[in-house]
Amino acid sequence: MGWAKAVASQPINTSASFSFYDFGPDPPEVIWSAGVLPSPVATQFAFAANVAPVEDVIENTKVDMGFAIVNPSLTDIEDADATITAALIPTAGGAPVSIKTITVPVGGHYSRFLSELFNDVAWGTRFHGIVRLSSNVNISVLALKHIWNDHSDVYSTVAVQPESTFRYNTFYDLEYNNSLAEAQPIFPPVEIIGTLNSAVDGPDLDFFSLYLSAGETLYVTFLANALGSPLSTAMLLYDPVNTVVLMTDDFGLLDPRFEYTANTSGTYRIECASADATYGRQSFYRMFVEVR
Repeated sequence: MGWAKAVASQPINTSASFSFYDFGPDPPEVIWSAGVLPSPVATQFAFAANVAPVEDVIENTKVDMGFAIVNPSLTDIEDADATITAALIPTAGGAPVSIKTITVPVGGHYSRFLSELFNDVAWGTRFHGIVRLSSNVNISVLALKHIWNDHSDVYSTVAVQPESTFRYNTFYDLEYNNSLAEAQPIFPPVEIIGTLNSAVDGPDLDFFSLYLSAGETLYVTFLANALGSPLSTAMLLYDPVNTVVLMTDDFGLLDPRFEYTANTSGTYRIECASADATYGRQSFYRMFVEVR
């Protein structure tokens, strides 16, 4: 039991899988195989907990879940051992039914099934809830679900996301938002993830609408080139009567930003357009919008 670390000279995208074999037959048989989901690092994670010691949906079928934690902290950093609080919370909410403390040293690995870790819980026939993991240093988490009865024995991976992902307000550029009338509503603070490319691989316009009260200030930060995108962007801001009140250009800086204080209350619209023919399927961007 352990984990592998890959180091590359250039940025790479990796995936992994694991398999379970029955070496009794000749040749051996693959019993099951599952993919390993991406595991970002963070200090707080949450995932669904499902434990059924007696039966699940199908009679006489048992369910347990397990998770593995890695502490990828650098070995030359002092006091980087992970002290993790694991809390088991019922679906109905309220206080945790069990809290455990886990220690994972620098470069270390820890894995347990929920029935092993929370051994003081009366699971009953079925238990549905949430596991929350909170660490003093960044960790990575992978979770599994185990379902078995007299006829089957299956493992599958479970999505484990940092809690910041759940709390973060993210919108995606959805077509068609190519005009003032088709502007996509957003609700700051928000991060918008998009691409400037039309359905026929031509120039594209992305419009987003939001409400501003008089005196409120809109802050917009556009990132593309800083993320490795070839996109060069020009942006316009329209007031409630569709008059352009602000226009940006990159001026050699491929990632524009602006702020604007509203004179009147109403719906404002942000237009994003590619400059210098930099549109394309690879021309992705992220735009951060905040109002104060």
